[in-house]
Amino acid sequence: MVDETDTQEATVGKAGVFANYYCKSLFYLFALKSVDFKIDDFLVAVGGSDATVHKSGTVTCAPKSAASDYHLHVNFRRKEDEISLRVSFYDGYKEPAPSEREPYAEDFLQWVDQFFLKREARQVRTHAEFVYPSSVRSARYFLLPLTTALGPNNIKAEIDGISFLLPSEPHGVEKIWLTQRPEELSVYLSAEMSVDFSTFDPGHELSLLSQAVGDILEERKQ
Repeated sequence: MVDETDTQEATVGKAGVFANYYCKSLFYLFALKSVDFKIDDFLVAVGGSDATVHKSGTVTCAPKSAASDYHLHVNFRRKEDEISLRVSFYDGYKEPAPSEREPYAEDFLQWVDQFFLKREARQVRTHAEFVYPSSVRSARYFLLPLTTALGPNNIKAEIDGISFLLPSEPHGVEKIWLTQRPEELSVYLSAEMSVDFSTFDPGHELSLLSQAVGDILEERKQ
């Protein structure tokens, strides 16, 4: 874990869990109150002794293993007795900086678990983006892209995306957006998921979200 100012550009590494699931990003949003979370202790741990004064910041976590094809950005902001966190996993290996220290990308959420006053699985707002080659998945059943005209001047436009609300919430997924391009299909989803920080594994989480995508889109036969 290093301060954002010390970060290096991520590079493409060996195929790992993000590549296997065609995932580009996975992030979690949550707000925690001081009655549930040791806010001061957390701020000192991520930002040093003066962090409780600044109350906000960004840190990054490189992976500890070269086989991990993702890295982590963490944004935090405190307001009175509450702290909001955004924990963002992005595809691409990032070499640890000379000043890198624990926690690393693979175990950041397990590390965060120590600051909860009560250890239990928690409902967390989750977002993820997958980009599939057209040979793997497509939105062909939704007839994308479509052409139309916009405005009084009939400006030509192409409708390349569509969004759906999912009342049944498969695997916690509440809404999904599809964007069809000539060579790939972008799938962005929003979910409310139960996450156990103490045993968190990004591969397991991506597996659940990928299953939800599979319930909606047919995978093409290779």
